[in-house]
Amino acid sequence: MIRYTSSKQLSLEGFKLPFGGELNPENRWVKWSEHIPWDNLAVGYYSTMNGSKDRPGKDTRMVVGSLIIKHKLTLSDEETVLQIQENPYLQYFVGFSSYKDEQPFAPSLFVDIRKRMGKEVFAQFEQVIIDKLVQSKPADLKEVTHKGKMLVDATVAEQAIRYPIDISLLNEARAISENLIDELYALSDYTKKPRTYR
Repeated sequence: MIRYTSSKQLSLEGFKLPFGGELNPENRWVKWSEHIPWDNLAVGYYSTMNGSKDRPGKDTRMVVGSLIIKHKLTLSDEETVLQIQENPYLQYFVGFSSYKDEQPFAPSLFVDIRKRMGKEVFAQFEQVIIDKLVQSKPADLKEVTHKGKMLVDATVAEQAIRYPIDISLLNEARAISENLIDELYALSDYTKKPRTYR
């Protein structure tokens, strides 16, 4: 079942903090929440859900906002949930009306979201954000044409490297050594072959 709180229903002034005070309107999460096209992103998220048959899901803004936080801050599933629990700005970003010192959802929800959404929905999200950027581009901004070369440093790319403590390296070295002993023994004048662990 679809559940969604429109961004038009949330206001910074109405966000309640238990310790008093107000959120800073200049905070990056507050500013981003004003510029992100939540309603358009919700449409892409709806496309993966059944409108009436499933049990009620989490609010669409909470799910999409949590994904944005997770990828923007490069956090694990568990750390994303903890950050949202601890930070009132992140809670405002995902659509809470007041600060709550509790987990917004279980970290395992991210697994279900990734399975349900797939590449197609993420591509829709990307297109919505690109369209928003194109619409908000100042008229006097010149079109950028990128030219030149892209240099890629392969030293930071992940490799399938075995570490010195890997036991398979020791076993491989033993096997190579025994083969060398066999080959050298066949060429030598020795009558007794050196002892190995075979």
